[in-house]
Formats: sequence, C-alpha cells, structure tokens
Amino acid sequence: MTRSLHPRIRSLRPPDALRAFSFITHFGDFEVLAALAVLVCAALLAARRWLLASAWLIGTITGGLLNRLLKAIF
Repeated sequence: MTRSLHPRIRSLRPPDALRAFSFITHFGDFEVLAALAVLVCAALLAARRWLLASAWLIGTITGGLLNRLLKAIF
C-alpha cells in the first residue's frame, strides 16, 4: 500500500512545495540555531542581563544535548 500511496500523494503536491519546505527546514539546522543562540546571548550580555543570559545559554546547551540524546535513542 505504501508504494502505491506515495506516488499518488506526490502527484498532488504543488511543484514549489518541496522547495519551500526544504528552505524552511534549514532554519532548524545546527548552524542557524547556534548563530541565533549566540546573537541572543550577546544581546542579553550587552543589556547587562547576566542572569537571563546565563539561563539562555544553559537552556540552549541543555536543549541541544537532549536533542542529540533523543535522536541517538530513537
């Protein structure tokens, strides 16, 4: 059933949908998320929000480690 269903669903998809979704998924790449985390942390440090910057950094690192762990398990 899966082999016959996939071509049917693929034929119904708009031509630019694959490119659009491919572009959107790159926002979740490690490099993009790391750059965003650094920028936010730098902005918090520049605003002298030491505790919030520390919490942001700890949360970001913990989330990344948890993501890798869960990907390794599942």
